Amino acid sequence: MPEQRFNDLEPLWRALYEHHNEVTPHLCDRALPFKQAWESRRRTEGAWLQLEPESFVLAAQDADCYVGYAFVRVRSGAGFAASWSVSDPLAELATLSVLPEFRGQGIGSALMDAVESRLREIGIADMAIGVIATNREAVPFYERGPLLLCQAKSALCGFRAAISAPVRGAVNEQTCASAGVRSSRSVRPVCWP
Repeated sequence: MPEQRFNDLEPLWRALYEHHNEVTPHLCDRALPFKQAWESRRRTEGAWLQLEPESFVLAAQDADCYVGYAFVRVRSGAGFAASWSVSDPLAELATLSVLPEFRGQGIGSALMDAVESRLREIGIADMAIGVIATNREAVPFYERGPLLLCQAKSALCGFRAAISAPVRGAVNEQTCASAGVRSSRSVRPVCWP
């Protein structure tokens, strides 16, 4: 993935970083400086895209800037859960971020719809979603879909099972709109790799 594309996601990562710090005041002494957190995340997501070729990014664009993005890892499901079976490969929603001024306008939901469409297209049946336990606004958002939540001490692990509805269309830069990236705003979806 071109370096510039990652650079263009920095404001979205900053919004998520600031939100995470707001919802975890009990961890304020552990917060990394933004630049360090961003560089680490950029390296990590870049490595995932190189090492996990089915992993992908979906971004919503308004005018000339990104207003939301989802990063989905597609990795081995082996060893994910000892108590139940999961698809192999397994999807994991690593990041979902929408700029604060664009929240509540359907962009996050549209990105999730597009993620699920892409997963159906590539034959992935299950997706894991991790949520910080104190991120109370996020839990109802993820529960709107067929999500099974299990609570741990500091996080909620969501598991969206059986992503099996019909595929609405191929997902790539030219046809991402047919995959369901829609919202109440006029945004242009961008998908990569």
